[in-house]
Amino acid sequence: MSAYPISSHIDDIAKSLANHGQVILAAPPGTGKSTVLPLSLMEQPWLAQGQIWLLEPRRLAAKQVAKRLSQQLSEPLGQSIGLITGEDAKTSNSNKVVVMTEGILTQKLIQENDINNCALIIFDEFHERNLATDLNLALIQQCREILREDLKCLIMSATLEIDRLSEALQAPLIEVNTKIHELDILYQIKNASDNLSQQVNRACQSLNQFKGDTLVFLPGLSEIQHVKSALIESGKNPDHIFILHSSTPQKQQQALFEDTDFEKIILASDIAKTSLTIPSITKVVDSGLERIARYNANTGMDELITIEASKATMLQRAGRAGRTQHGRVIRLGSEDQFSRRSAFSPIAIEQEDLSAFALALSTWGSTELSDYLLLNKPNSRNYDQALQLLHNLDALDERFRVTDHGKQLAMKGIHPRLSHMLHHFHDQPDMLSLACIIAALLTEGDFLQTPALNSDLQLRIELITEQLLHNKTHGGRLGRINQANLSRIIKRYKKLVKQFEHQTKQEIQWHDTDVGRVLAQAYPDRIAQQRGRGYRLQNGMGASIHTKDSAKHSDYMVIAATASSAYDNNQFIKLATAIEKQTIENEFAHHTSLDTHFLMKDKLFKVTTEKFGELILNTTTSPANPEDFKFYIRQEVIKNGIEYFDFNDSQQALLNKLNLAHSLFPDNYPSFADECLINSIDDWLLPFITDVHLCNMDYHNALLSRMDWSKQQAFKQDFPQEFTLPSGRTTQIHYEKDKAIVKAKLQECFGLTGIQKIAKNRLPLEFHLLSPAQRPLAQTKDFDFFWKEVYPEVRKENRGRYAKHPWPEDPLSAIASHKTKRHM
Repeated sequence: MSAYPISSHIDDIAKSLANHGQVILAAPPGTGKSTVLPLSLMEQPWLAQGQIWLLEPRRLAAKQVAKRLSQQLSEPLGQSIGLITGEDAKTSNSNKVVVMTEGILTQKLIQENDINNCALIIFDEFHERNLATDLNLALIQQCREILREDLKCLIMSATLEIDRLSEALQAPLIEVNTKIHELDILYQIKNASDNLSQQVNRACQSLNQFKGDTLVFLPGLSEIQHVKSALIESGKNPDHIFILHSSTPQKQQQALFEDTDFEKIILASDIAKTSLTIPSITKVVDSGLERIARYNANTGMDELITIEASKATMLQRAGRAGRTQHGRVIRLGSEDQFSRRSAFSPIAIEQEDLSAFALALSTWGSTELSDYLLLNKPNSRNYDQALQLLHNLDALDERFRVTDHGKQLAMKGIHPRLSHMLHHFHDQPDMLSLACIIAALLTEGDFLQTPALNSDLQLRIELITEQLLHNKTHGGRLGRINQANLSRIIKRYKKLVKQFEHQTKQEIQWHDTDVGRVLAQAYPDRIAQQRGRGYRLQNGMGASIHTKDSAKHSDYMVIAATASSAYDNNQFIKLATAIEKQTIENEFAHHTSLDTHFLMKDKLFKVTTEKFGELILNTTTSPANPEDFKFYIRQEVIKNGIEYFDFNDSQQALLNKLNLAHSLFPDNYPSFADECLINSIDDWLLPFITDVHLCNMDYHNALLSRMDWSKQQAFKQDFPQEFTLPSGRTTQIHYEKDKAIVKAKLQECFGLTGIQKIAKNRLPLEFHLLSPAQRPLAQTKDFDFFWKEVYPEVRKENRGRYAKHPWPEDPLSAIASHKTKRHM
């Protein structure tokens, strides 16, 4: 062990842990921080019989590190060195170091809180910053502060924003600045016509002159398979090409570490960049791409996206080539492109689904983010959506406090959606078995690699059931079975079954309609209704059917997963199953709503729509009855205002007169302003509606009904309909918003004096004086002024034009008449 650079720092690390409780260790790959340091700390007196828990971000890394530690002690795994992952557990009372994945620690913290058998937590590869990494760090800090002051914490990383972390934790920093072996970094500029497979093939050929195995970093399994095909087509021996991916079977993973008499080409995802040492690797080809998970708040779904790898990621990858000897690295792209890359990869807490994160915080004690030490704050929109989802699943109450149901969900170690689904069917053995299969599949990932796209979830369930019942599958007719993934699904299924104390039945019975029914409990917001070539989801979002998808699609589907189109922002269905409309109505009756609206054609129709979120399940149309008509009128008036009624002149005049009455006598007469009429429509209008038409509506009496009989009588006196002219004839008084107008022939007004008033002498009448031809001559409110100052000019201009009519010099003493001089 002394050959490793970390060895000279072990005493400093141990003393710092003893004195400060927390230490940050920055060390490049290959220094022995994962496989030497834990063993060197096992006998520290401050452990006091407690265990060291070593956290790894990935299962494969956890297995390999645990195996390596055991080999160094010449012991079987499970003796001094324990291992716990989501699919494996080898532990005993003699364990001094337990290697576990980060998710396992989260479960232990939630279930035990004080984790009293642990003395030291070691975060390995902290720079990975998985969501569980930040969650565990936050919980550990609270555990140390409130429950376990003696609990020690060591944070290790090869690339890290160390100053910021050291400041946040108030912890000493120890750096191991040792370059293991020399690295030659080369850059390969892309030819215009080259695709990724051709670029990698060219890079591998360039490295052929150097000895050792080649490790090729690619973003995902699809690219790995394409590159493998390209290498084989170029003449490479298929037996010399290996795949390192989370779906790679364990036996094939082991083969990577065995000595061979040929040089291996290992095509790997980022699973190979951490905590794995393959001694024979001396060459690295870096595609410069990485695949990350991102939560799409618009669709409410996770998606995998391919981005440019960060500098930190590419430095980690390069370190794989120099672990045991002089190494060489080819980076696809130019050195200038590398210099312009982001320093670090996107932080998971800022962009992933936060449902499990929020549930863990609530179960620990609080969903208030300010209560925790978080190096980066979660995306606020994602966090709010996570809280709302947990509330919809009854995991949180209306104040976002964890419920008993939420505590049960948190204990299962799977996504809250899937945990909720399992609990929903806990008392239905057949449905629970099916739910466990679905949960295992969606947790571990797809195992069926079809030659054409096929989004049929039920097909996968059938194959898993076949494996469980008969220990075999017939997937060859449909595509290649990834046995490693299928094995993990089976393991996860059995683990889930055991958690519910439910033994696998000899016969797992379920019907075609059951898959959709069960899945819908996990994804009620993703129940979807067909719309053209796509689907509308319950949450209002849309998803398309891929043009190459060979699966059958029904009117209603439950969509478990979508993927982003490579050409636009559209989502296409990746995994889904059919569900019957009747099942939706039965299972989610308390979440459906009835929406009523009206359709006016030649008559009014009532349209009733049963909705589940944004989905329309049923629509009925029927003629409206009088009560429906009243409701419709109310809504239309609220929406469009009083103008909706399109009053005729007489009705509008009455409304003007009523408003004038209120403005002059606010204590005597109610307001007839639009807002008041709209707010009181139930009182004055609706009682007058007797059928489903407004054409016969008595608006006059409807408006007056807002006043009692005595006020109506006073209103008639104060605001008369007519005015009696000196000629003896009556003429209508026209009421506008702020005045009353009398239109009359000038000769009929002879003898009128002063200001004529109504409304208890508070409203002067405005006279519009007309010619014998009914053309306007003048306007006045004061006849004394008019006869003296205006009339002489009017007389002068019009006596010749209208010579048959009287134009006396003294209008006050003249006889008022509508007749001509000859007929007077």
